[in-house]
Amino acid sequence: MIPTVPFSFLAGLLLGLLFAWSARNQFRDGRQPWGRELRAVVSYQVIIRWPLVTYFFIAHRQWTLMSSAPAPPAPVALLLLILPLDAAALIGGYAGGWWLLRRRGEAALRSALGAAAVFLFIFVVLSRGRLFHDFDGAPPGALAGGRSIADIRLLWVLLVVTVGALVAAWEVQRTLVYESRRKARTDVVENRKKGDAG
Repeated sequence: MIPTVPFSFLAGLLLGLLFAWSARNQFRDGRQPWGRELRAVVSYQVIIRWPLVTYFFIAHRQWTLMSSAPAPPAPVALLLLILPLDAAALIGGYAGGWWLLRRRGEAALRSALGAAAVFLFIFVVLSRGRLFHDFDGAPPGALAGGRSIADIRLLWVLLVVTVGALVAAWEVQRTLVYESRRKARTDVVENRKKGDAG
């Protein structure tokens, strides 16, 4: 996860679609997306994504805003605008995935996932100069001024938060899949009871 503002929005949309894919069995049965599944998605946003976005906005503002000019002190109002928009991307991807699954089926959701992943990849390729730049005059990994890649703090922070965010996303995905299986087992038991009673 490279939390520049545009990348974060696009990654949030893709992640929301992935979470909807993980909960597809519940949605297929006609369940609304506003129960436990949404709580898992919102928890991920509040506990993982918002602190990351806030940290990068405060500590690496110039990079986060993808600016090559020195960044003036950022107003808190800008951060207060970015945080709900970041949440809207994740929750919008999740709700949009639910809508696609309900209206168009799994193939449409799979297509949306593929399109979002391709769009995110194209964004990274086209903006790699801004994304992978340490803003100290050299790209990360270059031996600028005798520094090695290990000396560039932003890269290490990115590595650690990326791994942590991906592990947390994987746990949310597992929770959604578990809920889906639990719901399917509950439905089978209820159908058997109805069959035995009838």
